Amino acid sequence: MRPFLLGMKMTIDELYALIEEVELEQKYLFVVYDQDQIGIDVLDYETEDEIDGGWFDSIEEAIEFVKEHEGSL
Repeated sequence: MRPFLLGMKMTIDELYALIEEVELEQKYLFVVYDQDQIGIDVLDYETEDEIDGGWFDSIEEAIEFVKEHEGSL
């Protein structure tokens, strides 16, 4: 089970681990900008066209956003 599902404080490493897991489905690629906020672009795996994205104030928000793409389509 992923640590962030256990109610523990989430880290940027856990965000990257989730992204790697979702990218294994070969539907999406993610680009992460770790600045004052966390920016994520979601790209189509084959064409690399941007299909979604956003800026988030916390790791928890960013992880929830990435989880929305897990197993979708």
